[in-house]
Amino acid sequence: MRKTKLAAIIGLSVCMFVSGCARHGSTGVAATDSITDIASSAQVDAETETETETEAIRECHPYYSNPDDWYDADGNMVMPISLDEEKWQSSPIFEDRCNLCTIPQTIIDKASTEELAKMVIECNMNYLIDLYGDVDEGMNTVYKNFNGIRELLKRNDCGTVVLKLYSEYTIPQKKHFDYSLIDESLSIEESNKQFQEIFSNEEYCRQINEDALVGYNLHVPEWILTRPEVMEQFSEAERESVEDTVKRKYDELNKTEFKDEGNFFMDAMEKEKNQ
Repeated sequence: MRKTKLAAIIGLSVCMFVSGCARHGSTGVAATDSITDIASSAQVDAETETETETEAIRECHPYYSNPDDWYDADGNMVMPISLDEEKWQSSPIFEDRCNLCTIPQTIIDKASTEELAKMVIECNMNYLIDLYGDVDEGMNTVYKNFNGIRELLKRNDCGTVVLKLYSEYTIPQKKHFDYSLIDESLSIEESNKQFQEIFSNEEYCRQINEDALVGYNLHVPEWILTRPEVMEQFSEAERESVEDTVKRKYDELNKTEFKDEGNFFMDAMEKEKNQ
């Protein structure tokens, strides 16, 4: 039960609110809706968008077509939508969100593999991992709807660049949000009221978002590294080095409060060996 509630609270807080957090005075969620009903409804919306085109790739149209939008004040390449929370929150339609994340070809052509990888890891679409409650399902949907990750996987140096970013990422020791604030013994009605109070607190929303980003910095690279086209970029000896790097990251993870995140790469490799 705990995982269901926490996955729902993270997924919703990160990206599913249409009215924003406390700054807008409303979470955009009706007081009578249960947190699990909202999460289920949102997941159905995302699934419906892809069911009719099973395994098909969605060709989206970039909302941010001006190249200047893709650089911050310091000249670093960034996802524009990550700097425009209000626009994201006011765009609840799945197709619109795909367009908001779509990278123009001119930017893809200019982006180094590292710049592209960083944008993929920070992409707002990664909320689908929490929404589905499954890294593989979430990332497969991201793959179908986000051109950035598809382009990244085509790069010949994708594996080495992603592995470098993954190995250099420092996992925070403690979670930002105090999850003990969630009383799981409450009734559905009482839980809804509790979640409403949490979501109306902008600082709580920020903390939950920060915790979600930790997961994305781990799971997105791990998923990429399990892709056959990426593993083929490594020699047999290099693959052993990849596994060693992932194991070290897993050991690092287990010394933090984020140890419940698990390790998608190791689970996938174990599953493959048992097949």
